[in-house]
Amino acid sequence: MTLDDPITLNKNKLVAEGVERRIYVHPNDPTRLIKIPKIKSDDHYKRWTFGDLTKRFFPSTRTRSITKQHEEYQRQLRESQQSAASLPVSLFYGFAPTNLGTGEIFERVTNDSGENAPTLRDVHDQGDFDINKLNTFVEHLYSLAICVSDLNPANFVYGYRHTEAGQKSPNKSWVLIDGYGDRFAIPIRTLNATTRRYSIDDAFKRSRKLPNLEWNAKERRFQRPTLT
Repeated sequence: MTLDDPITLNKNKLVAEGVERRIYVHPNDPTRLIKIPKIKSDDHYKRWTFGDLTKRFFPSTRTRSITKQHEEYQRQLRESQQSAASLPVSLFYGFAPTNLGTGEIFERVTNDSGENAPTLRDVHDQGDFDINKLNTFVEHLYSLAICVSDLNPANFVYGYRHTEAGQKSPNKSWVLIDGYGDRFAIPIRTLNATTRRYSIDDAFKRSRKLPNLEWNAKERRFQRPTLT
């Protein structure tokens, strides 16, 4: 196999799947994931809604959210003046050809067994966890003014990070793996740090609720539900 040969993936060995992408473990590096965008044909957009009409007649908008995610990642690198490994989002290594189409190569955050790290929903459902570490992660999002669009519990995970060389971090941390970038048609949320922080406020407000965890919008942190 040469560097120009496509990476061979088994389409039946998904490790995760979202609305827009199917996700596989890199066959040559278990510390990386390959995300394959779901490319839909014109026939998929048959409704006479603004969204479907836009995607039908302007095909580039079908991958808008993915494009905006990469733009936000690059903005973070430029403006934060921090190394990519210190950002609270999974590392992005670029694109690579695969037998299933062009893939996006991302850092894989793992659990103790080397499998995909649990999401916030998973950690919540497993029982007690350190809410202070979760709120430290939230503070990091706000301090960097990361533009987000979807902060549902499945979009951040708790586990070991991996450097570009594949070295595992000594401690676990919370990492945002999806849901960032300004996906709206009029990108006002990326105007400045204030509007980007507003995007975080709005995303947490709209995120799916968990029984034993609630969002305190005023203090911008998670807390345990108060007993009444």
